[in-house]
This record gives sequence, C-alpha cells and structure tokens, in this order.
Amino acid sequence: MDISGLSVGMDVFISVIFGAFGALGVWYKLKNIVEIQKVEIISLQDDVKNVRENKKELSEIINKRVDSLKNTVEKNRERSDNNTNEIKGEMQKMELRIIQAIHEIKR
Repeated sequence: MDISGLSVGMDVFISVIFGAFGALGVWYKLKNIVEIQKVEIISLQDDVKNVRENKKELSEIINKRVDSLKNTVEKNRERSDNNTNEIKGEMQKMELRIIQAIHEIKR
C-alpha cells in the first residue's frame, strides 16, 4: 500500500467521522425539538382543559346575570305599568273635574 492509498483511506475515515458527528448533532437537535413540542402540546392541552372549566363557570355566571337582569326588567315593567295606571287614573279624575267645571260655568 502506498501513501496515496493511505491518504485516501484517512480522508474517507475522517469524512465518515465528521458525517457521523454531523448526523449525531442533527439527531440531538431534532430530539430536543420533539421534546419541546411535546411540552408545548401538554401545555396546550392543559390550557384547553382550563378554558373548558372556565367556560362552564363563565356560562353559570352569565346565566345568573341574565336571570337577575330578567328579574330587574320584570320589576321595572311592573313599576312602569303601575305608574302608567296611576297617571291614567289621575288624568281621568282631571277630565271629570274639567267637565264638571265646564258644566258649572254653563249654569
């Protein structure tokens, strides 16, 4: 074996070693990326669970608020109806007084 054959053999050996180190580096990088993605997926799953739980709580709160607003509107409507009826009664009394006053003036 001559020196040029040994030199080619060393070049191939060195290239294979550097290729293996490069492949190993890529493998570790991909492994770390996959692990990071797993952590992110777990975090997102936890967030989704929290949103679902909060959604239930928020819907209960919203339902309570809507019910209280319904009650308030009904009370206000009753008050409004009562006030309207009182005003109508007073207007009828006033009409009667006006009619009576007109009849008294005609006499």
